[in-house]
Amino acid sequence: PRGGGRFGRLELLYNHSAAIMAAASSGGAAAASRIKSLTTNLIRIERVDAFGRRCAALIGVGHIHLSDGVLNQQRGGSTSGSGGVFSAAPFLFGADYQHHFYTLMPTPPFKPLSYSDDFCISSPQDENDCERVQFVSGMALVDKKGAPARKPSEGDALLLAYGVNDCEARVGRIPLGKVWEMLKPLPGETACAAF
Repeated sequence: PRGGGRFGRLELLYNHSAAIMAAASSGGAAAASRIKSLTTNLIRIERVDAFGRRCAALIGVGHIHLSDGVLNQQRGGSTSGSGGVFSAAPFLFGADYQHHFYTLMPTPPFKPLSYSDDFCISSPQDENDCERVQFVSGMALVDKKGAPARKPSEGDALLLAYGVNDCEARVGRIPLGKVWEMLKPLPGETACAAF
């Protein structure tokens, strides 16, 4: 603010969670009703749609955890998608994390467009198993060589930065084409907005 004044009044302009919940309750997007935390930065992605038009979206990663930790249970408030039915002992805040991709319209009001089914990142020790605590917190678009992509193109991938068991930092890579395949449009929407 100018002159050192106060910031001003904040006003909610759009409630994305409410739109996702309404879509889910109408029957078409049950997985979207489980979105708890939208945890990464958003990245603009583009592609050519089924009609040959260019389309774009903002993509992010969200997560839920299916079991509550001791501290969440002591506070009396569940933060897990299961309502705290399962114990995450010995983890204090929760475990059994599941992630999902989601896209938003790339222009205001940034309406939700699509989501993916839940997924977890496999453990390096056993590709058929996932760590109980994993949390994707950052994302970057990279080209075929692994360099930062300046403009989205065929062959790009998403680089996901994530933590494991609250003590290791790791990076994983998923082809952007695979992510597009995972996305399911919300009722009446497409995975990206034509431009």
